[in-house]
Amino acid sequence: MQNRTDLRSLLRLVGRSSPIWLLCMLLCAAGVYGVSAYCIPPSYTASATLYIYNSQEDTRELNAGNVDTSRKLVSTCSVVLQSDRTLEQVLRRTGGKRSLEELRGMLHMEAVDHTEILRISVSSGDPEEAATLCNTLLDCAPTELLRVLQGGSVKVIDTAAVPEHPDSPNAVVNAILGAVLGLAGSITAILTWNLLDGRVRTAEELEPCGAPVLAEIPIPFHLGEEVTWYEGSNPSISSNPRLC
Repeated sequence: MQNRTDLRSLLRLVGRSSPIWLLCMLLCAAGVYGVSAYCIPPSYTASATLYIYNSQEDTRELNAGNVDTSRKLVSTCSVVLQSDRTLEQVLRRTGGKRSLEELRGMLHMEAVDHTEILRISVSSGDPEEAATLCNTLLDCAPTELLRVLQGGSVKVIDTAAVPEHPDSPNAVVNAILGAVLGLAGSITAILTWNLLDGRVRTAEELEPCGAPVLAEIPIPFHLGEEVTWYEGSNPSISSNPRLC
């Protein structure tokens, strides 16, 4: 049988199947958008930044040694700020509506571009709660850091503002990804179905096998072929005949 997996045949098959994969794309995009927008609760993130340096003097000489030590302190400060003692203070000041594990799971700390600046982020479904927890931790940070480190200094660069827009889920991005997955899945299913289909549709598919073609029966117009009638003659088929 003729190899029906050449690129030109596959492209024609994909083109003929465009209504199917377009419908799958739209359905997947709409479904993912609906789930992201109406089923997944939004998450808001409030962030604040601290500047940590290895000197207690406000006026100091900036040198490579101090900067390198300050960068190393950032990792230590992250551990201190996520300790039970520090988080318990935050919970007491905010009313204790969360447990220690919940609060710790809402926190994220990282050095900004590998510098001595520490970014503190708190994520919550309530934007006001996220900002309150972040600013409360920011208030507790200097005392706890100086108590543990017994050296260095901490300065607040930015306090946390109440986030106006959720950072997740992004319904538009998720809808685009859903459309791409729907397209890929539908085309894969179409091509797989075509490869597994062993039916013979044209006489050309039998040529490599050397099998003789005894007759060809054209498909009438109601099955997809256009038929032209002439008075006193047989109908004329405007397209190529198909093997029955």
